[in-house]
Amino acid sequence: MSSCEKDEVKVTAEPGSAPVLTASATAVDLKKEDADKVAVTYSWTPITLTFSEAGFPATMTYTLQFAKKGTNFATTKDVDASGVVRKAFTVSEVNALFKDLGFPIGQPAQLDVRLKSSYSANVAPYTTALTSLSGTPYESRELPALVWGLIGPAGKGWDTDVVMDYDYDKKVWTLTTDLKADLFKFRANKAWTVNLGDEGPNGSPAKDGPLKASGGDIKLAEAGNYTITLDYNATPKPTYTIKKN
Repeated sequence: MSSCEKDEVKVTAEPGSAPVLTASATAVDLKKEDADKVAVTYSWTPITLTFSEAGFPATMTYTLQFAKKGTNFATTKDVDASGVVRKAFTVSEVNALFKDLGFPIGQPAQLDVRLKSSYSANVAPYTTALTSLSGTPYESRELPALVWGLIGPAGKGWDTDVVMDYDYDKKVWTLTTDLKADLFKFRANKAWTVNLGDEGPNGSPAKDGPLKASGGDIKLAEAGNYTITLDYNATPKPTYTIKKN
């Protein structure tokens, strides 16, 4: 129960039932092509108050809180939903919730969800029972125009690219894979229009260093598992590093 003064008359508010949160889904299929589709909708019963004096205004606040499952909401992503009793989230919005809470791309993840609501700063807020939300976040950032891969018999042959992974934060291309003792180059978009090779002659030993547009084949002397990093944006020339694992 809370009270306040209005025209020197004490007004009391008697709360009724606490809000109850309902979710349309507890698991969502996150796909980039479905970014604008509704993934989940939350609805809740509103706070009900009975005032001792009719016509007294009250402001209800509602906040949906999302947190990593089992963390007791130590770190939350809050979404204001005041003024409504229903809130829909698109696939892209749910994906952003997972990413903002630190879940890795491409790995199954699970959230705890609750509604926090209040009608007075003098009264402790309500929190609903938990519901869960699971999904596998996708990378929402766009790849560069040139998508790089390794080509040559050291990998899968001169007709099949081993596509590299893009590090959006470091802005480099990486590949960890088993390679044969043979030749390779780098090419973009699975075509020879844009390709990179060694500055030296064909068959130059594989080693860290600069690359040349349409340069020579690179020779891998020993088969094994390697991590290769391509920095196409390096200046004055693109560079690569190669490390045997």
